Amino acid sequence: MLSLIEEVVRQKLVEFVVEHEKKAKDISIMERFLRLEEELKALRELEERRFEALQKEIKTHFEAVERRFN
Repeated sequence: MLSLIEEVVRQKLVEFVVEHEKKAKDISIMERFLRLEEELKALRELEERRFEALQKEIKTHFEAVERRFN
């Protein structure tokens, strides 16, 4: 009887560990996706700022060229 209980407990423990390892992997993957999304957002914001700065620089340059020809 005792060996039967031990075997059942052992099986349930193995099932529990396997199930929670899968959940831990899923959480890990979700956290990685979240960090990836945050990094992509930061890169987009940086690119927008760089593009705006470049537009401003080009506008300033063309205004200076226009003043020189007028």
